[in-house]
Amino acid sequence: MKVKASDYSSADMLPKGLTQVDEFLSKNPTFDGRDTVIAILDTGIDPAAIGMQKTSTGKPKVIDFIDCTGIGDVQMEPAQKCSDKNPLELVGASGRTLKLNPNWKNPSGDWYVGSKPLYSIAPAEVTSELGKERRTLHTEKHKAMQLSIAKQQQQQQQQHGDSDYYSAKIEA
Repeated sequence: MKVKASDYSSADMLPKGLTQVDEFLSKNPTFDGRDTVIAILDTGIDPAAIGMQKTSTGKPKVIDFIDCTGIGDVQMEPAQKCSDKNPLELVGASGRTLKLNPNWKNPSGDWYVGSKPLYSIAPAEVTSELGKERRTLHTEKHKAMQLSIAKQQQQQQQQHGDSDYYSAKIEA
């Protein structure tokens, strides 16, 4: 017999009745850990898990996560120094300009930067959602560009007549 996750409810895994937590929380509804920050050292968590999403007040439960397993190690670029012209700026591994905090002290002046795509370390559920959002955004931008091109084409046809040059069709 194969056991499925749906065979168990969260009540089976969190026996609030047996431990009288439900009674305690009904008398003290704000004693649920709100405004408490806890750091957990573990081999990894799944920030996409349902129980890790929001607190009782609607705030995100996971503030940040750092992978200490070595799986998400970042390949560092050779050390670089800030220029005299921009003493608080570096060029990141992605090519973007990074602005350094003026309170950071680095006696050697050597800075190491690297990058790692989120999809290479995040759970599949997270990257899947990000992919959906990106596709939606891309589709919206693409449709707006198509509309803009069609309007430009229409203006050109009105100004110059309906020649073959200006009546090329847009392939979707």
